Amino acid sequence: MLTTKVNKSLIILLLTFIFVGPMVAAWLTYSHGLFLSGGKVNHGLLMQPTVPISTLALVSNQEPANKAQLKGKWWLIYLTADPENSLAQRNLYYIRQIRQATGKNRDRIERAIITLQTKKGFDDWLRQHYPGTLHFTISHEKIAEIEASLPKKLALEKGSLYLVDPLGNILLFYAPDAAPKGILKDLERVLKVSQIG
Repeated sequence: MLTTKVNKSLIILLLTFIFVGPMVAAWLTYSHGLFLSGGKVNHGLLMQPTVPISTLALVSNQEPANKAQLKGKWWLIYLTADPENSLAQRNLYYIRQIRQATGKNRDRIERAIITLQTKKGFDDWLRQHYPGTLHFTISHEKIAEIEASLPKKLALEKGSLYLVDPLGNILLFYAPDAAPKGILKDLERVLKVSQIG
């Protein structure tokens, strides 16, 4: 009689654990981050605090950039002092290929290059070799102003790539020598979980 009572209690306890255990584990993971590896998931450096792209005061064709144009889609943006050097050429190629590699999601992504100056004939060259890539310019003063408000490791480094979210915030920063595969993985991840853009 005692063993049947113990067996029944054990079965009830086991069933309770089977049904309640996963809910408790999910709650602990969600609220306290328990059971997570804590490892770095993204390849880029998360911009904290975020920088709205509108604060860059970008210029296109000697006119202030249309702020609405920079919202609603994901943007791969390349910042360079010299758009004609080999690093710039390589990164323009990379952002085009990364966008293409996203397959059906490529319509959710736009590309742009931000330069510190406009070189004669560059816009024509860009349209010919990288159609669809927009060109903006930014002043040295504006970069210095924004960098003063950022942590040192998040300086708007020339030669770097940036991922901008559909709300117009710079989300991730990539060093000039960042591996395109890592950028692609980050982009695929945000496109998968994003309900916007």
